[in-house]
Amino acid sequence: MLNQESIAAVRAARFGHGLTRPLYESYNFSRLPGTIQRLLCGQADPALPPLPESCLPPGMSRADHVIFVLIDGLGWDKLAAGLNQAGLYPATALSLEAPDANPAAGHRPPRFAGLRRFMEHGTVSALTSQFPSTTVVHSVTMASGLPPGQAGCLEWFYHEPRLGRVIAPFLMSYAGDRVYGSVKADGFGPADIFPPGHFPRRLKEAGVTSYVYTNAAFTPSDFSRRMHQDAVVVPTLSPAAAFAQVRQNLAATPKGWHFLYLDSFDTLEHRLGATSPVALAEAENFFLLLDDFITSLGGACPANSLLLVTADHGQVDQRPADAIYLNRLWPGLADYLQTGRDGSPLVAAGGGGRSLNLHLKPGVWQTVQTRLRQLLAGRAEVFSHQELLAINAYGPGPLLPDLAARAGDLVVLPEKDEAVWWFEAGRFDVHNHGNHGGLSNAEMEVFLLALRLDGDGNGSA
Repeated sequence: MLNQESIAAVRAARFGHGLTRPLYESYNFSRLPGTIQRLLCGQADPALPPLPESCLPPGMSRADHVIFVLIDGLGWDKLAAGLNQAGLYPATALSLEAPDANPAAGHRPPRFAGLRRFMEHGTVSALTSQFPSTTVVHSVTMASGLPPGQAGCLEWFYHEPRLGRVIAPFLMSYAGDRVYGSVKADGFGPADIFPPGHFPRRLKEAGVTSYVYTNAAFTPSDFSRRMHQDAVVVPTLSPAAAFAQVRQNLAATPKGWHFLYLDSFDTLEHRLGATSPVALAEAENFFLLLDDFITSLGGACPANSLLLVTADHGQVDQRPADAIYLNRLWPGLADYLQTGRDGSPLVAAGGGGRSLNLHLKPGVWQTVQTRLRQLLAGRAEVFSHQELLAINAYGPGPLLPDLAARAGDLVVLPEKDEAVWWFEAGRFDVHNHGNHGGLSNAEMEVFLLALRLDGDGNGSA
């Protein structure tokens, strides 16, 4: 079933020139922990509000197992194209995107196996990503239950006020460093960067075992040891192996949350572009594996199990050769910027070209915003911190007292397919052909597939 209520809500959240506001109050990724906890524990937690009931299969109010698959980087635009390709997206639907009937040469509509199961036996909903639309933000939310304005980890790079430097939290390093863990050498550890992993802890206290399946290339890590200490962390060697491990562990506990994180599609998008046929083939492979996983469960699937499939954000193409570097476009901009403890300008180039946070000297933000809007007209939007708070960009309160110091005075958000960053030889440049982090429709609009598994491999109504 196509959740038209969700599509209408997400469409109404669009504003400006191709931007989407995060719907923290309803259809937003941040409400997934609350939804999962209510299903597994039988009651809602006021601190973790759930998604609207329309996102779940009818009558699904409790579950003993929730299998949660997160496909990094797969936006609503691609899912809608897959539904259309399968003849499942009705012409009368309130479409967020009109699927391209004549794709560019070398491109074709995606073929995602098994979508008919979700349309006929489950639900297909539209959601909004959180802002910034980055994996850092959403990974922290799934472990802590906190939206970005409360968690504080805003970007791949962000300004950490307690250090007075821009850091890369997942690398535990200062931004641009080529070594892992440089902030640890200054006595700043994972507990100083990441909030506690409250969500797996809440489930554990209710008798639910959490399993987290992530790529062995970066598992375990400082992040997983901090955020998933109350979960069983399972390093995986491939997506196929990950699904096999989920299947084995379903029978290992009477109640379980199985969080399967698939990262390789996003990686390929970054390297080859958001519309790359090679990247698309990886997403198609995920759906083949997912379809086979559902079928293979057969009678071995525990009763009252629910499958949820979603994404943290979408991606857009960007052209590295045409990237705009602000310190080249406006050499005098550095005179308006605060400097970090190392003497460098405080520029948190968080989204690798898709979002740029500027930390300015007192009293100059309006002057800088006006000038940047002139210089970037038609290629990027320039928002003040106050303007982002007005659209609830960072989520509900209580917001961190130092959120403004983390987020910056101005945030530059490029138009679709554009890139704006800060250049520093050997440390900062735009080299990815696909990226995310901004508020564009393609980055901010994602999906949720929900299917009750009844043991026959087909789902049930």
